[in-house]
Order: sequence, then structure tokens, then C-alpha cells
Amino acid sequence: MESYVLMEEDIVLVVPKNHRFSNRTTIDLKEVASESFISLAGYDEYKNTVKKLFQSAGFNPKVIFEVDFDLLIEMFQLQMCVGLIPITLCEKYHLNYVKISDPESKFIVGLSWLKDRYISTFADEFRKFIMTYYNNNHNY
Repeated sequence: MESYVLMEEDIVLVVPKNHRFSNRTTIDLKEVASESFISLAGYDEYKNTVKKLFQSAGFNPKVIFEVDFDLLIEMFQLQMCVGLIPITLCEKYHLNYVKISDPESKFIVGLSWLKDRYISTFADEFRKFIMTYYNNNHNY
């Protein structure tokens, strides 16, 4: 198996502007163990990454809702909850966030393929296109 990292970005804690941690620049996840969280439904790979962050912090979060992407962003924009999402989404949607001090708070998106297996010309060109595109346009 061969892999190529397309992008790696920080996972951050989204908080309402009036939240007690909103003035912080970084936070240890242990400090938010008593908070109620909202999370993204589906997206198993991302959920596994977030689950590991909580486990590393020593607690299981109290998740009050799992919602789709659009509702998640809307609830954050309405300053209604806290949650963990990639920093680029916070920047895109102008959300208030605090960086997580754990250096493992990263979400990695990659491309993998079987090294010794036949890959069609079309699939190989697509793989090269994706790698080039991310290399040129997503330098995180």
C-alpha cells in the first residue's frame, strides 16, 4: 500500500463569542470535559480522529446532537454550541475558535492505492491530477 498526504490541518474547538473560553488562544481539551458538544454525523474517519483526541484528553464527551454539515455550521454561526472541526472551516465561515494544545489535533486527508496492483491509465491520471492539485492549491 502506498499513500500520499493531500492535506493536514488543525482541528480546533469552536466556541460561542460569549463563552468562558472565547478569549483563549489555546486550550487543553481536558478543560472542556464538562461541556456539551455537537458533532458531525457520518464522516467516520473524521469522527475516529476526534474520538482519539477526546480519549487522549481522558474523557468521553457529552454529545447532545449529531447533525449534518450544514446544520452544524449554522448552529456554530448562531453561537449555540461547542464542537471540534478543522480550522479551515472556521476561517471560511468566520467562526470563533480556540486552538487545541494537543499536537495530535490534526486531521489528515490522504490518497492510498495498492502498490503492486494494476491501475488503469485513467485511474493513474486521476491520482496524479489529485496529487498535483492538492500540492499546488492546499499548502497547509
